[in-house]
Amino acid sequence: MIPYFILILVPLLFCFVSIEGEHTLRVRVGDTQTIREHSAALPVFFTLLTLLLVLRSETLGRDLSNYKYMFEGYSRLSFRTIFRPAFLQENDWLFVALNLLFSRVSGNFHSFVAFVGIITILPIAALYCEDRRKSALQIAVFLSLSNFIMFFSGLRQSLAVTAGVISYRFVKEKKLLPYLLWVFIAMSFHHSGVVLLLLYPIYHLTLRRKHLLIIAPIIIVILVFSKQVFTILDRILVSYSDRYESGTTETGAYAFLILFALYALFCFLISNEQTMTPELNGLRNILLLTVVFQCFAPIHFLAMRLNYYFMIFTPITISKCVSNPNQRYQQVARLGGIVITVFFSFYFLWVVYYSSTTGISSLDTYPYRFFWQT
Repeated sequence: MIPYFILILVPLLFCFVSIEGEHTLRVRVGDTQTIREHSAALPVFFTLLTLLLVLRSETLGRDLSNYKYMFEGYSRLSFRTIFRPAFLQENDWLFVALNLLFSRVSGNFHSFVAFVGIITILPIAALYCEDRRKSALQIAVFLSLSNFIMFFSGLRQSLAVTAGVISYRFVKEKKLLPYLLWVFIAMSFHHSGVVLLLLYPIYHLTLRRKHLLIIAPIIIVILVFSKQVFTILDRILVSYSDRYESGTTETGAYAFLILFALYALFCFLISNEQTMTPELNGLRNILLLTVVFQCFAPIHFLAMRLNYYFMIFTPITISKCVSNPNQRYQQVARLGGIVITVFFSFYFLWVVYYSSTTGISSLDTYPYRFFWQT
């Protein structure tokens, strides 16, 4: 419980500390615009998160025991084997290759987990740290995402999500070939990365507040007929890979659907569309795509897993919208940012406390255990 408390409370203290300078470091403390824009909160947060991923026990997270079994099994393969067509069809070959390479180098599963933790967080941290104006807001929203829990349990999809974050940089620059390369890399870590093919076209759409009058009814129709739509998609996914769990089931995952819908409405309402950058336009589009994918979450857990690739951008989107408000909604933006930050900070603390004391947690990620506590 204590490590998770430190993860959120310590970075919040650094919201009022800036560390600047290329050759000579200069530390400044206070509550000024300059300090907030160069806040050390996000670098500190992602440093602590990386340490928690590196030092975690193999018993933390529901999937790590399976990954250890896979690691030991892959270590007995040859590189020639993993490039055979039959093997490529049944396995995420780049993840297998990484396992095989690491087993040859160290042969230690924990060092492999630590390595994955580092390369998973670094690109995400770099993207988030580009804009530190609302560091506390980004941290609070990030901790409320399913991605945060997944990073402690899943390895393949963590790497795939990170590859998606890297591909986003090429989406912004309209560099199609590097973008497609990173989508291919994501798919090679986890087959679900195929949904990243939507990132480029969605990002470059020009959508404005007025378009919500058309978009909102479409999303409602998708939600109402989600089972019928998913049945069609399900057939496509099953034909793509037999590793997908076919059929629909009631998951009850409506809370996140409502939350992302409110996020999207908030961001489209408060943004100043006259001064909005192309990136903010693209990020708002991705947030709408997150809402669409979440429409299927109540009927299949797969939808949430596919949404990992898009919801990772939500903290940045909200932060940029709050920092670029329409003059008419400046107070709404300011108050909304404060409410979101405070609510989800306390919500995270409550979840950590409740899950750590009861032992009931998503993907068995609470309480935290260090690798020497196994």
